[in-house]
Amino acid sequence: MPTLDIDAFIQRWAASGGAERANYGQFLSELCRVLDVPEPEPTRPNDADNAYVFERNVYEIHDDDRISPRRIDLYRRGCFVLEAKQGVVTVLRDLHDELDALVQAAYGWEGTLTDQEVLTRLGNLNALRAEEERRGNIRYLREDYQDSKGRAVRDLGLVVPQVTSGIGLPPIFPKKLPEQVQVVRDQLRSAGRPLTSQQLASQFRGVGPEKMGEIVETLVLLGQVRQIDADVTLYAA
Repeated sequence: MPTLDIDAFIQRWAASGGAERANYGQFLSELCRVLDVPEPEPTRPNDADNAYVFERNVYEIHDDDRISPRRIDLYRRGCFVLEAKQGVVTVLRDLHDELDALVQAAYGWEGTLTDQEVLTRLGNLNALRAEEERRGNIRYLREDYQDSKGRAVRDLGLVVPQVTSGIGLPPIFPKKLPEQVQVVRDQLRSAGRPLTSQQLASQFRGVGPEKMGEIVETLVLLGQVRQIDADVTLYAA
């Protein structure tokens, strides 16, 4: 199927007010088209064959050996599990806008710029850099790698903060979901006591309480983590 434009996708779903059960399948299928990745496959009777499907059957084993059937909204074997929540489009829009702002700040451009203004400035900057390079003024970001023989080294004039050794800093939170799940489980096991999402997030760099809460809630649904107190949302392995 043809891919979708991300802005059209966000606009289409931003006003969605229906229940998540009514919308999530179509939303995720269209998101796959935006990302130009394969869409989920039809579910088969044998769960062993369901490697990438909606509504994947799983089973929770309780401490007393009772087994409860559960479902994962979207499952891809060896990659991820996904629990759909209404309102995810607004989060995507916010992340999109935040990324635009960070890129604009990196170029030192202020104010609200239209797409055409951004393209014009990029074109002018490219022409300026090309002219400088013709004159031998080359601005390297990694001079040791890009110009190891020191033939035409110049700097970008950027103020780069000194990076500390990292001693005493929390580890960086993994980017891939399977690794995220593993480190969260390990952290809960090693803590020896229930922790809140905020306490868990404070053990890593690059993740906030909200994102950590989503991961832990998924683990609760999968039966891998227990929720101790709903009022303060405590979790234990």
